[in-house]
Amino acid sequence: MEFLYTGLRQAIDGLYAFIFPPDKPYEWIGFLALLFNLVCYIPQIRRIRLTQSSKDISFWMFSIWIMGSTTWMIYGIREMRWPVMITNGINLVFRIWVLVYKYIVDRRSKTLSKS
Repeated sequence: MEFLYTGLRQAIDGLYAFIFPPDKPYEWIGFLALLFNLVCYIPQIRRIRLTQSSKDISFWMFSIWIMGSTTWMIYGIREMRWPVMITNGINLVFRIWVLVYKYIVDRRSKTLSKS
């Protein structure tokens, strides 16, 4: 039982050191930014789904935003900054999701308007 406790304690200490590395005391701010960035997409995605309208979303803005997230993610990988990598990776998925959903909704509305 002592072995299990020691192993579990080492795993928890390792995870804590990963999230809050001693040589980078403000790394937790990046994880807080991750949380805020994830939450900010929920209202937009929900609104598109409920209204079935994406006319207020700019294709070009989201395209450029995707390029920005991609370059930030590359930077995070290069510098081994986990918060930057994770935040921009997840943001990239959500931004692509919104852009694809915009394409689907716009295409559907054009098809319905022609009928």
